[in-house]
Amino acid sequence: MKTKKTERLKIFKVISHVHGKTHLFIFVLIALVSSCSPITNEPWINLFDGETTAGWSITDGEAPLKVEDGALVTQQIDTVNYPYLVYEEEFRDFIFECDVKITGSLNTNIMIRGISDPDLNNGKVHGFQMEIDQSERQWTGGVWEERGRLWMTPLLGMGEGEKAAFAAYKNSEWNHYRIEAIADTFKFWVNGVPTSHIVDGKTDKGIIGFQVHLIQPGKESGVIRVKNPKVITENPEKYAKETTLRAKTFSTLFHSYTLEKLATGFKFTEGPAVDSAGNVYFTDIPNESILIWNTENQLDTLTNNSNFANGLYFNKDQNLLACERTPAQITLTDKNGKKSIIASRYKGRKFNQPNDLWPDGQGGVYFTDPKYGAEQDQLAQDGMHVYYIDPDRKTVIRVCDDLVKPNGIVGTPEGKNLYVTDAQARKTYIYDINEDGTLSNKTLFADLGCDGMTLDQQGNIYFTTSGARRVDIYSQDGEQVDAIHVPEQPSNVCFGGVDRDELYITARTSLYRIKMNAQGVD
Repeated sequence: MKTKKTERLKIFKVISHVHGKTHLFIFVLIALVSSCSPITNEPWINLFDGETTAGWSITDGEAPLKVEDGALVTQQIDTVNYPYLVYEEEFRDFIFECDVKITGSLNTNIMIRGISDPDLNNGKVHGFQMEIDQSERQWTGGVWEERGRLWMTPLLGMGEGEKAAFAAYKNSEWNHYRIEAIADTFKFWVNGVPTSHIVDGKTDKGIIGFQVHLIQPGKESGVIRVKNPKVITENPEKYAKETTLRAKTFSTLFHSYTLEKLATGFKFTEGPAVDSAGNVYFTDIPNESILIWNTENQLDTLTNNSNFANGLYFNKDQNLLACERTPAQITLTDKNGKKSIIASRYKGRKFNQPNDLWPDGQGGVYFTDPKYGAEQDQLAQDGMHVYYIDPDRKTVIRVCDDLVKPNGIVGTPEGKNLYVTDAQARKTYIYDINEDGTLSNKTLFADLGCDGMTLDQQGNIYFTTSGARRVDIYSQDGEQVDAIHVPEQPSNVCFGGVDRDELYITARTSLYRIKMNAQGVD
C-alpha cells in the first residue's frame, strides 16, 4: 500500500529531476508539507481555557478555587469533609490527560467515571481514582475505589512493571498523567510510564475530578495545581496506547450501576425470600407484615399478622418458613395458607428471638437465635446460638454455641457448607455440614459481620455488611470482588425475578433492586 509519505517523495524526485533547480525543490517541499494534514490528528477537547474556572467547581466540602499562572488552583481548608474539584460534564469512553503539581504532604487523586448521585452515599462523589501520592510510600498511579472496594491496584514497588512506576513520580513537581477509560478497560500512565491496567465493568460513565482531601490537625495545608486537562471522546479506541502491564480483571457482576427503589414508607424491612415463580416476599417487622413484590412489578400483602416475622425462606416444597420474633418460634406456611409451628423450644426453654434461617435439601432447617432491642440481655436461652431442626421436625439440636451474636445464615446449594455471621464480633465463618446436621471445621471466611446474606451460582456471597450502607460481594475464596452502595443501611438480600438475575435488597424503610450479571441459587 502506498503511503502519503511515499507519494510525496516521488513528486519531489520528479520535480527535482525535471527542473534541476534546488530552489524549486525546496519551494515544492514546503508547499506540499504545509498543504498536507498530519496523519494522526488527535481530536483533543480542552477542559480549561487557562484563564477562568468555567466548567469547574468544588463539591462535597469547602475549598478555594482560582486561576493562577495558567493553572486551576485549589487548597486544603476543610477539616471535616473530602472536597472534590470536578468538571461539569459526564464522560463515557475517553482518554484524559493533564499535568498536576501538588505541594505539601497531602495525597490527591484523579477521579474518573465518578458517581455523584443524591440517592447514593448521601450524594458524595465515589468511584475509581488514580492516586497521586506525596507520602513516603509513593503509590502514585495506583487505583483506589472511593467508598467501594478501596485499593484495586496499590503500587508496592515490587510487582510486574511496578519498579518503574514506583519511580516515575516526581515529588512537588509538575507530573503528566494519562488515563484511558474505554468500555470496561482502564489504563493509567505517570510521566509516560504505565502504572496500572484493570478491567472492570462496574461503571460506564461519570465525572472527572480531583480530590482535595481534608486537612489533618497540625498538618501543612496542601495546594493542588492542574494544567492542560483535556479529553478525547470521539473514537478514543483509535488513539489508545499499548501497555506493558497485564490487566487485572475485577468483577463484571453488574449489568449497570442503576439501583432501583421499588417501594418505600415501611418501618423496618427484612427477610427477602423468592418463590419458584420469582416473586420476592419480605417482612416489615414493626408492622407485622409480610409483603410480596411480584414479577409484574406490583406490591401485594400476604399478611398483616406475622407475629413480627423477620427472616423468611421457601423450602424445596415451596412452603414458606418464617422466624417469628414473638412468640419466638419457627413456622411453616404451606401452599394452601395453612400455618404450623415447627420449633418453639430447645430443652424445654423458649428461644430468644429467631432471626434468620436456611432450609437444607433434606427438609431440615438451620436458624440463628440472637436477641435485639431494649431487653437483649434478658435471654430465654443460656446464650445466642445456632440450631438445626431435623427433617422429621421432632428434634431440635444446637449446632453452634461459641458465637457472640449469630445473625445471617445461608448454605451452599449442594448442602456441603454453611455460612454463619457473628454480627457482634464482626466475623463470618464457614462450616462443613455433617450427615447428621451437625457442623464441623469452623473456618474464618471474612472479617465482617452482617445482617443477611445470599449466594449466586458462581459461588459469590453477598453480605449486608454491619454498619455500612452497602452490599459487599465476596468470591468463594474470601476475596472482596464488588460492592453495591445503597442509600439506607441494608438488612438482607436475595435473588429474584423470573430469571433470578435481579438482586433484591431490604434496607430500613425501603425495598431496592439491581440487575445483575449473575443468577441466584434460591
